[in-house]
Amino acid sequence: MNNDKSFVERSEQLLRTYARHAWHPLETIWGRYRCFDGLFLALFAAGDVEGGRRLLAETLDMVDKNIGDELSGRGDKWHLGDFALHAVWRGFRTYPAETGDDLAARIRERLLTYPYHPGGMSENHNLLQHALRCLAGHAFPGDRFRDGRNGAGHHAESTDLIQSWCKEWLDSGSSEWGADIYDNVNLLSLCNLFDYAPSGDLRAVVRSVLDALATESALNAFDGATAGAARRGYACYRMSTRNSPSRPLHYLWFGSGRVDFDVPWFVGGVLVAAHSGYRPPAETLALARHPGPLRSADWNRRPFYQPGVDIAETFRVTTRLPGAQLSGTVIPASPSRYTDFTWVACLGEDAVVFANHPRPTHPGHKSDASGEARALLEGYRRGTFPARERPHWVPGNYPPGWDGERRPGYWQGHGCAPACWMQGSIALNLFHIDPAETCPWFHVFLPSAAFDEVVRRGPWLFARRGKGLLRLWASTPLEAVGEGTWAGVEWRSETTSGALFVEIGSLGDSPAEWNTWVDDADSRAPRFDPATPAVSVVDDCERVRLDRSAAFADSRLPPRRRRWIHGGDAKAPPGGPSHSLENSGPSPRAGEIRNPGPPPRKS
Repeated sequence: MNNDKSFVERSEQLLRTYARHAWHPLETIWGRYRCFDGLFLALFAAGDVEGGRRLLAETLDMVDKNIGDELSGRGDKWHLGDFALHAVWRGFRTYPAETGDDLAARIRERLLTYPYHPGGMSENHNLLQHALRCLAGHAFPGDRFRDGRNGAGHHAESTDLIQSWCKEWLDSGSSEWGADIYDNVNLLSLCNLFDYAPSGDLRAVVRSVLDALATESALNAFDGATAGAARRGYACYRMSTRNSPSRPLHYLWFGSGRVDFDVPWFVGGVLVAAHSGYRPPAETLALARHPGPLRSADWNRRPFYQPGVDIAETFRVTTRLPGAQLSGTVIPASPSRYTDFTWVACLGEDAVVFANHPRPTHPGHKSDASGEARALLEGYRRGTFPARERPHWVPGNYPPGWDGERRPGYWQGHGCAPACWMQGSIALNLFHIDPAETCPWFHVFLPSAAFDEVVRRGPWLFARRGKGLLRLWASTPLEAVGEGTWAGVEWRSETTSGALFVEIGSLGDSPAEWNTWVDDADSRAPRFDPATPAVSVVDDCERVRLDRSAAFADSRLPPRRRRWIHGGDAKAPPGGPSHSLENSGPSPRAGEIRNPGPPPRKS
């Protein structure tokens, strides 16, 4: 275990903080956050047995209601009962005296009669339900479950499903990569399995997933939270690192940032992790705390995108410099992308920058989808939408579980998804938007007030925050939105076919370097060819080119071997690394994780 004393101190502080706010009233379509987030764990940890029992009973009531909704014929299997039941399991095992015989009997009955699904749900829900069945089946091997089978049968079947889930996640990639919410959600299952699964082989592969998840979090850590490119990331959480559900986890695991109650949602995973015996490897802690320069990649892991996106492999690359971080993907264009963030630049807690093609609503959400979209756009223009709870919580930009959340939406995902390429400190986007789209343009989220300086010069936009530098070039120059909800935040490129170039830098000791950063921008010589379409820039004295049809087709990397397996021949020596990662090719340089993905064509 690494830095164990500090970890325990942080976990105790985190639990005390959440115990003080355990009764927060935030509501969702599933129930109260305090119920499915398992905040009774914090109350029990703080010694408030009466309060913990009351909230545990409320949590079970919420689970009963959601299950009743599913069984009533609505078929809604996407409820958050599995979130809550993992926290309930942790309380059942960790605090048996506080839980008491009466609530323990309710928990046992609920675990036996829960309508488990063997699959067919989103990635995190599949694991949640496999893990619940595994743990409950082992705890009650002779008891009959809802489907008539005994616990031993459920335990054996779900153990195999968990092994398959973990190996696929490790070998082929996650469909929810980089998602600050779902990292926390997966911790519910993974930490419970790590601590309570009876099979040593199962615990070993779960440990491998935990180590990989922690390392990805570390590689994309900036200013106390995850600030990287992502799939299934939700805009209202990504517009400021202070809003991210990853923030309490980064405090717990890496000792970064601070713990407070600014993030009162989707914290069940971190509450379970605070009780768990799992600790990230020492090398992972070093990555999270590395000030830069740091260049990383996602080791050829292949995220599963939406059906219809034909890609063999995609990459995620992160570059961290003192004061700035850029994380981006290497991926071809596609018709749309759910909630993807193809690149994210972060220069500070509120100084977060990204781009997307907005779609304010999607067909079929309501009977008059086009009218709803027009009303939403007009509301943004007039600034008639006050924030419900947070500055970025407005219609079309709510978190999951709130009316008005859209996938893709105004600031998350893409109605027409761009091709993207990133290497080193630069990234390229190539947009080709259907003129019939509600928003026949793309835009950049750049909150001017969060930066020390913002300068507009021709097609270039420059920003500085402390030592961190950013410059953006758009083939159709970005125009600031000066009124309404997103005044001073939104920058539009009014075109259906265009390109975007982004680069981060870092100031040294001389303030004059800021002027050089601005004056030197044209040396990148960005060019957009609308006929192809294609975009190119000068990088390392060579011109690199990105197009839609063959973004990186002629420069694929050869397959590489990789293992993240504990136990057997991958056991670490005493005091050595607790994980193994094998790649072909040369070893990475100090401070670099291979491979930064293939370059685009050079011409």
